[in-house]
Amino acid sequence: MSAEPAEPDQIDFGRLKKKKKPQARPANESQAKPDAPSNDEQYSVMLDRIYELLRENNPEYSGTDKHVIKKPKVVKVSAKKSAWINFQDICNSMARSSDHVYQFILAELGTEGSIAGGSQLILKGKYNDKNIETLLTKYVNEYVVCGSCKSWQTELVKDQSTRLLTLECHRCKSSKSVNTIKVGFHAVAKGDRRKER
Repeated sequence: MSAEPAEPDQIDFGRLKKKKKPQARPANESQAKPDAPSNDEQYSVMLDRIYELLRENNPEYSGTDKHVIKKPKVVKVSAKKSAWINFQDICNSMARSSDHVYQFILAELGTEGSIAGGSQLILKGKYNDKNIETLLTKYVNEYVVCGSCKSWQTELVKDQSTRLLTLECHRCKSSKSVNTIKVGFHAVAKGDRRKER
């Protein structure tokens, strides 16, 4: 049984497909025409353009708010006391009251202290720069830096009715309540017992 011949008005498209020949690359690559940019390249270009427009139209939102504070300088005053020399300078650079930072440091260390000469913090106990730097980082994360936009343009505001502290950001206008400073354990010394009598 022979196959029927195809009718003249019917076309078999399968037979008309031609295989594409690979294009020969020029011997000198520099003479080659650049290919159209890929989707990734187009995305990258558009993203750069968006950031450029954001920086032009909203300079206050461009980049991160980089803020550098000095490292704490702690020296030994006596066998049982240490002095944080640049205490007031660091409080000023964080725009926080020295009283609030003072309360935080004493509570975290569970020790006693006093502000001497208006600029130094005298601490009872042996401490070094690293001890204070760790506490300072903890303070900054809790009471200075905005949790939403990481800005340092913040302010601690006390609610008169609830007596709670709120960290308010001047950049993104967000606010969050912060933990109150809890006084840690304080060992009763012989001198304290004598005072109580």
